Amino acid sequence: MIARRNSWATTRRRVAVTCVLHGRSLRQASRELGISLHAVRRHVEAVEAMVVAFREAGAEARSAVEAALAEGERP
Repeated sequence: MIARRNSWATTRRRVAVTCVLHGRSLRQASRELGISLHAVRRHVEAVEAMVVAFREAGAEARSAVEAALAEGERP
């Protein structure tokens, strides 16, 4: 997911780097980036949603592989 960050909108990428990688608060990011607190919050929520979706997709893929392996082990 993070490998695709270059395809994100510039503002979303800047917010993610500032808040997630640098650990700034939403208010700090708002001041540093010169955008509203509301905009920062929306971008952080979007990034968090992508992380959840990425993890769920990984869990589903692991379950599918485990099921396929279990079927292959049956006599």
